[in-house]
Amino acid sequence: MEYNTNSYKELLHDYIKRSMKNYYTIYADESQHACCLDEKKECVFEVTQLINSLFGILIMSFEVLKKKNREEQINDWLKEVNRNMKKVDIDAFDCLSTIVQELKKEHHFYDSYDFDSEKEAREISLIYHLRNSLAHSGNEGIHFTSGISGNNIHRIESVIFYDKDRLGHEFCVELSVKQIEKIVKCLNCIFGNYSDFSTLTDYQSVINEKRKMMELYGQR
Repeated sequence: MEYNTNSYKELLHDYIKRSMKNYYTIYADESQHACCLDEKKECVFEVTQLINSLFGILIMSFEVLKKKNREEQINDWLKEVNRNMKKVDIDAFDCLSTIVQELKKEHHFYDSYDFDSEKEAREISLIYHLRNSLAHSGNEGIHFTSGISGNNIHRIESVIFYDKDRLGHEFCVELSVKQIEKIVKCLNCIFGNYSDFSTLTDYQSVINEKRKMMELYGQR
């Protein structure tokens, strides 16, 4: 795939396309899955690649879309992002809402954050807390659970994501592999088609600024 990034829009969209292509390539190659049954052969792990795709798309998307020196309270920012992204793909947001309802019925969901109870920020808050569990929650943020398949092979069955702030608010979900796959596809639709980058600094200007900073540092 040709690489030609000159804007934050191209940076984000291209990164997501590459992540999804890697996942689908591994997932579609059944011969590679089968070789995991033979310890003498190299094997690939499609669930690990799926989780890597989730990690990368979540963190890259949030960091790219955060406004520089933003002063908004986090709940106001979530509402703003939520409104903008619903315009991109309402079906993807409906899918996220369905997943949240599934988790509640399965008793795989806990949330004591105040702003999450507001309907306007409900879907994006799920994404927000998943991102925080990866970036800010230390060794409590991520836990993998495993089970044994019919071939007596240990496989990842679910992932527990946990987020906690300084005020003691907590968020926790346990997502099955199928649910993670659905969320990754939703993120692909939402962030992969997002187009409101008007508030961000010029992409090339930032590159030039950072290169100049390193050049001056090297001349000291």
